[in-house]
Amino acid sequence: MQITQIRAIPFALSLKQSFKTAHDTTQLRELTLLEITLSNGCVGYGEIQSFLNTAYAPETQMDSRQMLGNLAAGLKSLQWQHPHAVAAYLAGKTQLTFVRAAVEMACWDAYGKTVGKSLATLLGARHRFVPVGKAVGIQADVAATYTEIEKVAQAGYRRVKLKATALDQLPNLQAVQRQFPQMVFSIDLNNALPDTLKSVDCLETLKAQGITLVEEPLVGSPWQRYAELLATGRVPRISLDESINSVGDVSSALRQHAADAFTLKQGKLGGISATQRAITEINQAGQLPWIGGMLSSGLGRFVDVTLAATLPNPIFPADIAATQDGLELDVIYEPIQLIEGRVEVPQKPGVGITVNWTAVKKLQTDVAQIY
Repeated sequence: MQITQIRAIPFALSLKQSFKTAHDTTQLRELTLLEITLSNGCVGYGEIQSFLNTAYAPETQMDSRQMLGNLAAGLKSLQWQHPHAVAAYLAGKTQLTFVRAAVEMACWDAYGKTVGKSLATLLGARHRFVPVGKAVGIQADVAATYTEIEKVAQAGYRRVKLKATALDQLPNLQAVQRQFPQMVFSIDLNNALPDTLKSVDCLETLKAQGITLVEEPLVGSPWQRYAELLATGRVPRISLDESINSVGDVSSALRQHAADAFTLKQGKLGGISATQRAITEINQAGQLPWIGGMLSSGLGRFVDVTLAATLPNPIFPADIAATQDGLELDVIYEPIQLIEGRVEVPQKPGVGITVNWTAVKKLQTDVAQIY
């Protein structure tokens, strides 16, 4: 197989509600849709999921798009038989993971269409449905946060993740867990807490209140400090996110016992193949891999759904919100629908989506680049 054309289309998704974290507040989510055409005529789609700035990850949309232009000629001359070969080629050409992931995603999509198999089949998915959760951004006050928790519970999600920078932003966690016993609660602090005794007390309080997992609590993601805290047994599971930008980072964190959970985002790790390797390493170490989200379109979310379906039971509910709960308009026709707290894994060849070109045209923010 060989790529004959690459088309990159910048677009922006409008969120129904602004999403605030310790890093930033997002109302418009800028992304880039990739369309690759193979010599056999099959067309595949991927998505560059980097952000506009480096508040969360070191690679920006501008970085990704520029690197795509640098990579295009080499990609078009590459002969390959499987997307793993494309992933290996890209890993040898650039450390920018988001652009690598987008190209590989499009290649998986085109490859699946070529061989007539779904991404789920190609990846060895274990489940037809996967449980999912929804993240709640930092709200104006505790009452507003509680209202959002109620909405998540009423929608039927299996988990709610609460973004916060301090405990006083959260409602009484023991009370809300008693009220909504069907849901798992986790907290994402996004590197907000300084490494102080007060912050350690905060983490111990969260565990005492029944919280089983906290993402990246401390400023600077101090792995040695995380290892020390986990060794005490007095804090919740610590899941790494911001400090994980490659499979190598996952391997290093496991060696250092810096975490007992990992928030895996295929765009940030460098693609589907890289995420598969990370899942294998984490499982072999006896720790928890789970699939996070990055406010992507339905294309990226369905890839996340499929990756979540490759995890063994019990699956920690992935960060995959239904289309109607997050986006004003999506770039694909197939909505992500919540069915008793779960999302169905696509079964059509490739990723299993159909691009809505009318929506893409409405959401497009700049001219398409063709290579």
